Amino acid sequence: MERMSKPTSPPVPPRRNRRRWIIAGVVLLLLGALLATAAILAPRLGPWLVRTKVIPAVEKRFNRKIQVGHVSGGMRSMELRNVTVSGHKDCVGQPLLRVDRVRLRYDFWPLVSGKLALRSLVLERPRICVRRHADGTDNLSDILKKLQRRRLRQRVRLKLSAIELRHGSLTVHDDGRRASLHAPALTARLVPGQESSVTLRHLELRLPDRAPVRGREATVRFRTKAGRLQ
Repeated sequence: MERMSKPTSPPVPPRRNRRRWIIAGVVLLLLGALLATAAILAPRLGPWLVRTKVIPAVEKRFNRKIQVGHVSGGMRSMELRNVTVSGHKDCVGQPLLRVDRVRLRYDFWPLVSGKLALRSLVLERPRICVRRHADGTDNLSDILKKLQRRRLRQRVRLKLSAIELRHGSLTVHDDGRRASLHAPALTARLVPGQESSVTLRHLELRLPDRAPVRGREATVRFRTKAGRLQ
């Protein structure tokens, strides 16, 4: 009885095989060109997007003026220097926030479509001044309420693992009670959905007709979920 031989597939014509290699080479070349273009454009695309798209959107969203001295960046990180955030209800002669350096990490590909997907945020030497007026209004609470929303006119996506404040300071003025609090040393680590902490050192609380109250250190620990304090 004769054995049935398995049918063999016909050999691939050399011309078709060559065509496959050419297509694969073109695809690899295009991918390489795309990555090279991304590496070249990233230092320009990130700063351009921040100055022309993100900052104007944030200013409009929070009704604040944002000034940035210098912006530099790469494919996944960026640095902003001499940043100031100010509004009409700020402390006398001092804006709400002044930062020497802001370092942020983000996803690159959303930049191509004009979006900034933040991964982490570090503020070096932030000086914060909060003011509560005699009529009960202040220069901070409206920002906190709007931060509960995750998107800022589709320009910024908050996918933050953490926000860090290093070597900062905090000043609070309460015009109604004629009270003030000053902490020349502030550090904080804010982690969405997990435990966050703010530490103030060398505090001084001043109240009318009383001697100043001083403290060496105070730490507040808390949790947030979807921008809300728990």
